This record gives sequence, C-alpha cells and structure tokens, in this order.
Amino acid sequence: MFFILLVGLLSAYSALGARPRWRDLPVSAVVSSSFSGADLEKIKKGLGIAVGQPLIPEKMDEGIRKLVKEAMVESLFVDVQQQGTRLQVDLRGRIPQKIRDIKFSGIPNDIIEEARGNIVLKAGEITDSRILAELKEQVKDAFHRRGFYEVQVVVKVRPIAKTQSADVEISAVAGTRTLVAKVNMLGVETKLVPELLEVFGLKKGAPFELDKLEQRMRMVTEYLRQNRYYGARLEQRTLEYNEDRSEVTINLFIKLGNRYQFVLTGNTVFPEWQLREFLNNDELQSINAVSNVASQIERKYQEVGYHFCKVNVREEFNEYDHTNIVYLEIEEGPKVRIGRVDFSRRLQLLGSGIGMKDKELSKLFFEGAPGVLSRKLYWEQGFQEAVRNFSSRLNEMGFSSARIGEPKTFFSENKERADIFVDIELGTRTKVTGIQCINNHAYENKELIAKLPFRVGDDYNPSRVEEGVVALTLFYQKNGYVDVKVENDPASDLQISRDQESALIKFRIEEGLQFRVNQVAIEGNTKTQDSVIERKLKVKAGGLFSPQAVAESEEAISLLGLFSRVEILAEDTPDKPGFKDVTVSLREIAPGLAEFGAGATYEDPLFRLRAFGGVGYSNLFGLNNTSTVRGEIRFPISGSKVFPFLEYFATLGYVAPYIGGLPANLSAQFGLDSFQVAFRNTSRDLKTRARFELKLEKVLSRRVTTFFRIYRLERTNIETFDLNHVLLTSEKDTIGSTGPGIIIDLRNDLFNPTKGSYHLFDIEFAHPYLLSESNIAFVMALSRNSFYFPLVAPFSMQAFVAGGYARSLFGNAAIPRARLVNELSLGGQPSIRGFTIRQFQPDGNARETAFINARVELGILLAEKFKLVAFADSGQLFPKLSNSTSYNRHDGVGIGARYLTPVGPLAVDFAHGMGPDGKSLQFYFSIGSL
Repeated sequence: MFFILLVGLLSAYSALGARPRWRDLPVSAVVSSSFSGADLEKIKKGLGIAVGQPLIPEKMDEGIRKLVKEAMVESLFVDVQQQGTRLQVDLRGRIPQKIRDIKFSGIPNDIIEEARGNIVLKAGEITDSRILAELKEQVKDAFHRRGFYEVQVVVKVRPIAKTQSADVEISAVAGTRTLVAKVNMLGVETKLVPELLEVFGLKKGAPFELDKLEQRMRMVTEYLRQNRYYGARLEQRTLEYNEDRSEVTINLFIKLGNRYQFVLTGNTVFPEWQLREFLNNDELQSINAVSNVASQIERKYQEVGYHFCKVNVREEFNEYDHTNIVYLEIEEGPKVRIGRVDFSRRLQLLGSGIGMKDKELSKLFFEGAPGVLSRKLYWEQGFQEAVRNFSSRLNEMGFSSARIGEPKTFFSENKERADIFVDIELGTRTKVTGIQCINNHAYENKELIAKLPFRVGDDYNPSRVEEGVVALTLFYQKNGYVDVKVENDPASDLQISRDQESALIKFRIEEGLQFRVNQVAIEGNTKTQDSVIERKLKVKAGGLFSPQAVAESEEAISLLGLFSRVEILAEDTPDKPGFKDVTVSLREIAPGLAEFGAGATYEDPLFRLRAFGGVGYSNLFGLNNTSTVRGEIRFPISGSKVFPFLEYFATLGYVAPYIGGLPANLSAQFGLDSFQVAFRNTSRDLKTRARFELKLEKVLSRRVTTFFRIYRLERTNIETFDLNHVLLTSEKDTIGSTGPGIIIDLRNDLFNPTKGSYHLFDIEFAHPYLLSESNIAFVMALSRNSFYFPLVAPFSMQAFVAGGYARSLFGNAAIPRARLVNELSLGGQPSIRGFTIRQFQPDGNARETAFINARVELGILLAEKFKLVAFADSGQLFPKLSNSTSYNRHDGVGIGARYLTPVGPLAVDFAHGMGPDGKSLQFYFSIGSL
C-alpha cells in the first residue's frame, strides 16, 4: 500500500463551502508545474475539474479518495485562487514512479541484505515515501548496531526523463567505529573472571557491535551452565561511552547461583540419560529446583505404572570446588497393574430392557483412557482424562444424563495390583426421533437433513449436533450464502421427552443473500499469463461465491510455485446487490534457478566423488512451462583399485501443463547416462544409455497421481570388463515402450515421514511395433511400497516391500539385459544390505522372472534429530514362478544411525550378509529418503 501525501492548500477552498456564491464561480484555468499531458488530464478528470465549470467540493473529495485508492498520485497539492469572477486551480505534486534500479553506495553487503530482508523494495515496484523513509532508518540502525554511531544516510529518487520510472540511490557515510575500552565481570569470584573474559572474547581495542554483544553474553551464560552453574544468568548489562562515543566500557552483572553435581542411583526402568533430561537449565533455575527435579522423575515413573516410585534427595557440599552434590536415590517400587473395575449403581436401560454389563463398561472406559492406563497399568494422573473421555463416549451413545463419580482405588497388600470402583448412573438412552429446519427457503428440509452427520433413529449425541451446525453452514456457504447463520440452542432447540427416550432437534437458519461473482481481476502477474491463474481459480465470473472456493483457489495458485504471495480479496459490488467483485493479488518470484555442488557417496565397495549442476526456468512464455538442464559427473573408486570409468548423467527436460487444454502435465525428457551397475570380484558391469521419454501426468488429489508413459525409446549398451579393463562381453538393446502408473502418497511428511505410506505401481509394455528391436517384446510390472509406523516413544518402525515381474512375449527371446540388470536385480543399499550392488541378477537368457524384496527397520530416538536403528533385509529372485526354489533367498542384518536434515535423513549403515554369498561387513552412506 502506498503512502500518499495529500495536502490541500486551498486559499479559497474552505470558503467554497462557507460562501455559497463561490460555488457558482467557473474555473478559468488549471495550471501545473508538476503534471502535464495525459497525467494532468487524468487528475483533472478524477477531481471533477473542468474549465468553464464551477468546483464541486463533494466531487473533489470523492476524486481524491479514488486517486489514493488507485495510486495515481504520490503527492498532491491543490491551490485555488479567485481572480475576479473566476477561479484558477494550481495542481502540484508527483506521479508514482516505478523503480528501475536500486543502487547502494558506501554500505556493506551484510547491511544491504539485512535491509532488503526487512523491507520489501525491489525493481518494478512503485516508489513509496514511507518505505523509503523506513529503509533509511533501517540502514542507520544497522550501522548503529555495528558500532558506527556517526552515520549519514541519504536516499534519493532520480526520475528518468520521459518515463514514469526512477532510480533509487541509497548512500551512507559512516564515522569512526566504537572500540571496546574495557570489559568488567561483576558478581563472580575473582578467579573466574579471566576464563569468562576469554569466553566473552571482546578485548580492549576490539570493534564493538551491539548484535554480537548479546551473542557473547549468551556464550558466557552457556559456559557457566556447562560448568554446573545451572542457575547462572546475566542480570544486567550497562554500556559506558566516552564523550565522542569512540570507546565503550561494558559492565556485565552476573548472578552465579549454586553449583550442582547430580548423582542418580537405583534406576533400572529408565537409563540415566533419559532421567537427566530433567536437569535442564530452565528447570534448575526455578525456585526449589532440586525438589522439582525429584517430582519430575517421580511423575515419569508414574506415567508408566510405577505409582509408588519415590525419589529421596540427599545433598552434600564439597568445600574443595564449592559444589552442591545432590544424590537422587530412586526407589522405583513395583509396577502396578489394574485388576478389576467395578461399576456400582448401574441403572437398567429404561424401555429397552437391555443392560450394560461391567465388561462392556470396562472396555468402553479403557478405550478412552490415556497413556499406559489404556493398557491397564495404574496411572493416577490419567484417571481425570479417562473419566472425561468415558463420559463423552456415553453421551455419544445417547446417555446424555449419565453421571460418573470419582474413581476409588484399593491397592493389594504387595502394591502390585489396583482394583477400581466407579459410581455410575447411566440414565436413559435417548434416541433422535425428529429433525426440523426452520426459516429455510432455498432448500427443502429433506435436502438439508441429508447433509447432517446423524439421522432419525440414531443415538442423541450433542457433539454430532454441533457438527450438524457446521455441516449446514458449510453447505450454504459453498452455494453462495456467505452470511448464513445456523443456530441450535439446546435451551430452545432441543426437546427431550419426559421419559428421556426421544429427542427432537431443531436448526434455525438465517440464509441471507446468495452471492455470485460479478467480475474477477488479477493483479501483480507481470510475467505470468492470466490464463495460468484463471484455470486454477474455483471462483468464476457469474458463478457462486464461497469462502471455501476462495481458500481452494489460493492453495491451488500457490502450488504453481510462481508466486511468493497469493491473496484473494472480495468486496460487495456497489450497484449489484448479491454480487461480489473478486481481486486476485499476486507477487511473483524469480522463475529462474540454478544449482551447483560437489560431494561424495559411499556404497560398499564403491566410493564416488561427484560434481553436479543444473539450471532451469519455471515460467516459459508466461504459461508455467518449465525447462531444465541438469548434469552430474561421478568418479567411482573401488577398494585399492581405481577403475577408470567416468560416470555421468545429463538430462534436458520440458514440462507443459494443460497442453491442448487437457488438465494434465505433458513432459518430455532426453537423457544420456553412463554408470557402473554391478560389482563382482572379477568383473564390472558398465551401462551406457540414451533415452527419450514423453509422459502425461495427472494429479487426481493431494495423495494420488497417475501417469501414462506415452512413449519411451532408449538405446542401452551393457559392457562387462575384467579387472584389467579387458572387455569380456557387450550387449546392446533398443527398447521402445509405453505403459501406465500410479503414485499414492499417504506420508505425513515428504522428507522425514513418521507415519503413513508411499506406493508406486508401474507397468511397461515393449514391442517391435514401438520401435524395439525385432526380438524384444515384453511386459514388466513393478511395485514399491514404504510404510511408516509410529510406536511408543522413543521407538519407531518403517518397512519397505517391493515386487516385480517381467515376461517376454516372444517364445524364444529373452528379456533384454537392460531390464534384468537394472530393474529386476537385487543387492546393495536399495534392496538387500550386506551385499554388493546388484549382486543377484536373473540369468541373461531369462524369458520370465520375478523378485520380491522386504526391509524392516526399528529405530530408537536418542536426541531430537538423531536415532540408532537395527534392520533386517530379505529378497529372492524367481527365474520362473512355477519353480520358486531355483534361487535361494538372501538376507542381511545390521545396525545404523540416522540424522534428520531438511532434505531427508542422513543414513550410515553397517550390514552383514547372511549365507555363503554374504561378506563379513559392508558400509553404506546416503542422504535423503530411499
């Protein structure tokens, strides 16, 4: 929003309203030293000023508001003077100008980046006096925080002749930087001062920076806490400047508090590192810190059923290093299990003759119990929530008047068993016998009742009635009734019979106007064509208006990845009741991107040095078409021998959404690659491939994506070399194929999933009719599935199941080796750890083959992002499904570590292959989800 300075210097303007005769004076001339040509005419028209016509103050006021709203002026001065029987109007000010370029002078790069990040200012936007003034203050403040107290910052806007553009110049001249004169550590023992000064790091003569001062103060506090001064904190800091601010003395007032050392004994249920989580800085700075820690440990035990756990605290003071030694002696006690639960004063279900047995009530009670209480382990703190959930569940079953007393507990003599007694009055089970909608005109009762989450004959459930209010509101809003009000007041809209067996529920509806979309305006898309945005809009001109459609539209447009801001605004159309004008406000991002990098990967026995790079443009022709070029070079090293085979990967891709109006993405990709696909004791398999692929992809929902490989043509050459680099065999295949596939993604997180699953199904059909070689015709089906299971903290589990099948369609022809080696082989990190890459391959003459592969991994979280895992992998090849014993099953087991990063888990694995083909130990390293 622009800051518009509008000043009316009307020497006679105030009199226009005070003396009615001035209203009749015509304007003789409109002059301006600031505006000319079309700009002057627009402003005159906007203010309702015309030569020969009198001024109309009301129209000028309305015009000023419109000029402000449409940002047609940045500043405007209006001067009206009487000349005899006529008026002369002088208009002065400035037209908003687009920023052509922003130049910085005398300002360090870090301050420039900081200023750009705090205030939105970039080329192509309108000059805004407020933002420019704010930017000036931001730059000055940044200099001050870096110790430059004398600084002059100048912001200039230089208009470009004969255009409505301007360059913004921001320059700064900084004076002398403030230096540190002295640092005083107050409130600590003299012997601690030197080491604290060393940690603080700012010495006499060092440049002073306010930002880094806060950071260094935190370093001192953290250092003290690491040295067992858990309650240490900086209570105050003062800065004493000399007269010209060239030097500053820093005074730090520190409160050390007590120094503690904690010794835990008696714990067998929890390892010590878990209990020491309570010895954190926040907890140990509190009043009664030691007793609070003891209480926390007791609660942790109670949460897993050790109700009688007691932590005894004993303290000793060590005079030598002035440390309070705190002994936390844990008496764990027995694990308490719940024996029986008795429900007394149960009432028979009136009118139905059916009673609820103790067993049924007990099952219902424990289904809603939290934590270990649901497993019938005694946890006193969980009973309150369990009773609430129990009561809610009874209400859902129609027992709206059920009353539950506080559970009473009786422990066995050895304290290992607890019997629970609960006083309960169920009352009568209430059924819904009638539903009414009142004041509805647009829709009949039958249609509205069908939208409710309950029906006549269901148990009366207050929460379902509330859901019904929401359901009816959403239904009306989706159909344009934006201001609808649906109410259900239990005091007046719920009628329960005297015998409590039946309930009549009423919904009172105020429909309001049904709104439609008058027009849709799109602004802010300087590069992107309107059609790209319009096809994602759920709100269309002439269609119904609804908040749900607006939210869906914002999300759909955001997912294009072309805009940093997407906001859809709606206003009532002034001259059309029941219509809204919709404005789609956008802010585009730079469509180009580039990535370059280097690194290394290891999959025993191959260590690969790699370098990669790529460029892309995501909005070609303004149609959201994407073009990418990416390349990678890898040099593999195996064991003590360097095998001189340069691996590379290069692709040129193009993606066009909504090609020919179809609601799907058409992608074309051309690629060249060459890599090592198998490692044996005496030979290596090297694969070189050129391929072209044309694919159609359709996103059915956020979870489901289908694709159809319209056509894929590849030329593959697989060569086998011995360790002396002598070529042993070479096999070339040309494969033309087509086929469908589907992806179902149910994971809760793309990079670091903890629950859900991911499924890929792919079918390929190849034939000479598709330009394959005359002896190549096959069908192949692949399925890869990952599952993520959240277990009781800190444990987690994930599993992977894959399978594949391929069959030659010509009787005597084999499946091409390009598929046998790559897609239908097992061994290595992606399939069976403990073996080398693709160690197990089908016979080169196989006409039918299949495989299955399963991996299970159990993890335990040791820190926020770090966990250890144990895993087991298994897989088997089948040359023929009718003879599953021809190939042995291969298994691998091992342990590893995972560290979560923003792009997926960093994984390190050590695996051992089982059986005669396995090696003693193999090592794997990867980053990202497999």
